[in-house]
Amino acid sequence: MGLKNTEAITLRTYPFREADRIVVFFTRTYGKLRGIARGARRLKSRFGSSLEPMSYVRVIFFAKENQELAVINSCDLLQSHAALRRTLEGSCHCARFAELLNEFSQEGEANDKIFRLFLAVLDLSPLLTWPARARYLETWLLRLEGVYPVFLNCGRCGHEFGKDTIHVRSGGHEALCRACSSSRDIPLTFSERQLVHEIFSRNITSIDWNCWNRQTLKNLGKLNSKLIQYHLEKTLKSDRFLKELDEC
Repeated sequence: MGLKNTEAITLRTYPFREADRIVVFFTRTYGKLRGIARGARRLKSRFGSSLEPMSYVRVIFFAKENQELAVINSCDLLQSHAALRRTLEGSCHCARFAELLNEFSQEGEANDKIFRLFLAVLDLSPLLTWPARARYLETWLLRLEGVYPVFLNCGRCGHEFGKDTIHVRSGGHEALCRACSSSRDIPLTFSERQLVHEIFSRNITSIDWNCWNRQTLKNLGKLNSKLIQYHLEKTLKSDRFLKELDEC
């Protein structure tokens, strides 16, 4: 039983026994990892702030084969991302990012593209708006999972979309023209499709987010939320808090 060493993003923790915590990480090398951090609930814990959600860390752990929980030997903080959690909006979005990563990752299955995507969205100036971060993260995450359709031709009749408003089925994978769509499908305007194209063709820092108004970002967020809900077959708990925040 040797020690293993990997970069990771802390997702969440649970109280365990009197002084310990169960920690969920998304690791770069081993995928999702659940482990026990002994003494983490004590006032002067050696883990410090490394177990805060969305912290970028280097974790050393060991686990026996077929053992449900690893034992966390040490967890060194590489980047806290604490500035992102200082506001209510930031805390809610960080919670949603952690929930997304937890739901889209599998134990023992590494995914370096998703790992780098999350770091890219977190390691940005706090001045970048949360809707911009969220739309970039969601859209790329769905594409990496093979959910996002191609916005060129109708998936049924082959009609070229041009600048028409298209309609995306709630399960993704297929975009339809107006004639082939139903009331259950999600409309997407030409402007919103242009934003998706920007996201897929440019780095998040090279996109001029000021060109995209709040409503465009909000509408794309509605599509992404529907696709996420269908793909996961569940509604994210954090979506409710963000909806309430948006209505304040």
